[in-house]
Amino acid sequence: MKSLFPNILLSLLAAFACVPAFAAPVTYTGKLAIEGVNYNGDAAFTFALRDQNGTVHWRNGSNAEDSINVPVERGHYVVYLGGQGMNPLPANLFLDHPALYLQVRFFRLDTGQWVHLQPDQRIYSAPHALTAELAKAVRPGAVTEGMLDPVLKAHLALVLKPKFASPLADYVARPGQSVVLQAPSTSGAYYSYQWKKDGAPIAGATGSRLTVSADADHQYSLVASNTFGSSETAMHALVARGGVQAIAARDHTLYVDANGSLWATGNSDNGRLGDGTDARRSDFLKVVDGNVSAVAAGSQHSLFLKNDGSLWTMGWNKYGQLGDGTTTDRHIPVKIVDANITAVAAGNHHSLFLKNDGSLWGMGYNVVAQLGDGTTTNRHSPVKIVDADVTAVAAGNHHTLYLQSDGSLWTMGRNNRGQLGDGTTTPRNAALRIEDSSVK
Repeated sequence: MKSLFPNILLSLLAAFACVPAFAAPVTYTGKLAIEGVNYNGDAAFTFALRDQNGTVHWRNGSNAEDSINVPVERGHYVVYLGGQGMNPLPANLFLDHPALYLQVRFFRLDTGQWVHLQPDQRIYSAPHALTAELAKAVRPGAVTEGMLDPVLKAHLALVLKPKFASPLADYVARPGQSVVLQAPSTSGAYYSYQWKKDGAPIAGATGSRLTVSADADHQYSLVASNTFGSSETAMHALVARGGVQAIAARDHTLYVDANGSLWATGNSDNGRLGDGTDARRSDFLKVVDGNVSAVAAGSQHSLFLKNDGSLWTMGWNKYGQLGDGTTTDRHIPVKIVDANITAVAAGNHHSLFLKNDGSLWGMGYNVVAQLGDGTTTNRHSPVKIVDADVTAVAAGNHHTLYLQSDGSLWTMGRNNRGQLGDGTTTPRNAALRIEDSSVK
């Protein structure tokens, strides 16, 4: 493949053709030891840039005696030549003088004398040194990668090496479904793409998009590379097996696949998808890899159970609906109960769960008594509502229903539209029996 290196250098030339009045500071790392002992503490330094003939073209101050205090730790220090209150570097300094050397002097307090730290080190400014070289002759073969000093190339790699703004996302698809993989936003200069399948390059797959068919589980990865290095991001493409075990939705959607993995999409404000971000999604992202048995979605929070009976929550937590004892939003799942949970339900801002002893528990918003604990106090940690014999639970926006083992139906909470079914519009702050038996 034809080298893109000259193009990269030409781009740098164009980028710095209109350089402002001053050049960007240049980082310099130095070492200071006195009679073999590494120095520690602040010290006074002077810095100057000279050419091969010894002529000084820049100083940190107005004269040779102007100094700057620099912290030194275990014999090492870092300065920004042209920054930290020093004189700025002239814009054309490295154009006019491609070979410059740094003179460093250090003031010894014990002797009261300035000491010249030798030898003087050659200093490179990546963009300006390149421009100086290109200004001499830009023709085919005139500029090669080998012309760059290794230190300069390493400095350029930090800026020009390709980088992905985000990783590729996992997906699950129906057997035979066609899926388009899209490269994430990529920074860098003159990079090229190469897609891989299960670690092997795909012939001809060098564009930003790749269409694949869901024939089996695979790992797909994308490599972006140029002269200065490469970056790689990978994802898993899974084929759905046996359908969905559980599903829940508000303005975000959650489901548990046949493998027990939890997937999420939609509105992720306040962390309700549990992927660690507030970024809204239009495609499903795997949040938990396996062992999930049930899921529930509140207005802005989510709950799920694992096969070991543990309860996990994430999302908005203003009213304590996550049950972790705080009102702190959680962007990744947090464990609330270690074991023995059999069912979950979520209202707008309250949460409910059953234990294997038949007890009913709730937490969160309780202003209209939807928790049924006899109060209108918000609960930041789970509170027991019913001691035993509960077999199922469901949550409306601001009310709650549950069944007991004798087939009776009970309700509590807001009743402004008769949603409790007791023949009134009176809210109930404790559970009220609606049907005596035969409810399934």
